[in-house]
Amino acid sequence: MGPEDANNMIVENYVANSVLIQQHSPSELPNSTVPSAPLPTGTHPCLEDFEGEYGFTVSQEALNATGTSHSWSYSETLKQVFIKMNNVLMVQFKTDKPLGLEGEQFFIRALLVYQNNDFVSQAVNRCSIHWMDDDSLQLAHRSPKFCECIKYNLAGHVLRCQTENAQYQFDPNSERHSVVVDVPRTPQTGSDFIKAVHYIFCCKTSCPKGMQRRAVQVVFTLEDERCQVHGRKVLPVKICSCPKRDKDRQEKDLKVDDCADRKGTKRPMTSVVEDVKPTKIEREAALFNLQLRHATRESLETALKDLLVQQQKDFEQMKVIISSMESRQNTMTEIVKQFAAIRQAHH
Repeated sequence: MGPEDANNMIVENYVANSVLIQQHSPSELPNSTVPSAPLPTGTHPCLEDFEGEYGFTVSQEALNATGTSHSWSYSETLKQVFIKMNNVLMVQFKTDKPLGLEGEQFFIRALLVYQNNDFVSQAVNRCSIHWMDDDSLQLAHRSPKFCECIKYNLAGHVLRCQTENAQYQFDPNSERHSVVVDVPRTPQTGSDFIKAVHYIFCCKTSCPKGMQRRAVQVVFTLEDERCQVHGRKVLPVKICSCPKRDKDRQEKDLKVDDCADRKGTKRPMTSVVEDVKPTKIEREAALFNLQLRHATRESLETALKDLLVQQQKDFEQMKVIISSMESRQNTMTEIVKQFAAIRQAHH
């Protein structure tokens, strides 16, 4: 069995061990469970890393481990994952100390969010093409504000996980899909990790009528039973056909931008030539600007393609109308000729 067949089996089999539940707004929750802060799946989720009291974070070593047949790749420079659709990404979570008190339950939620501020309030869903592979009549969301994706192979969920008894949730207010797994209070003996989760992405970043080349990121949140966030880690992701190619291209673009910025900045003359490296803030700003430019450029390209397709459809429709009018005109001409012939025959 090859790597692709193994991944296909994972995608087909994990649904049987999954649970989908409706997530309610704070006003719909019982008084005993009302969170004191906005839900992490709200319209404007927080996108800042937050280790919290437990030191919640993601293992960089695990992200650097290349997947089977180079199906995914992590860029240290961009702090971003590049992965093929329907391939597994292993994410290892860890904390500095045990979670909470005896009897408390903790969960890790994974939520896909757009990076660009213009789209961050919009929910990330599968494109209509991949959605219809599992739900041809798009019945999973036929009822407003209600999700039945579990009946249709999780049709609308881009992000899934292989973990047994994973909960697939839907926030009716923000219309966001997310996946939640429970975590033990303490790591396993001899390990610093509290949880290793295998995630799967079932749509491409470039899909039209879906993400439309807009940059996305996964927001991992460590939560308790009341949906209180105790830690957060944001991981940019690109779901593509050639992870290594796209990673190398974006890293090269960032280096070119860094060189251009240094050349365009005047510095005072010194007696000793120094290799001036950009500060952490400057690099983060340059990385953000690069991601923003990529997202904006790809969004414009998609909009232009959609406009050209629509213009072509309008042109074809006009041709049909003109052809129909010409046909009617020819018919009228024939009727007039026949009428003239009949009159001439009577005279």
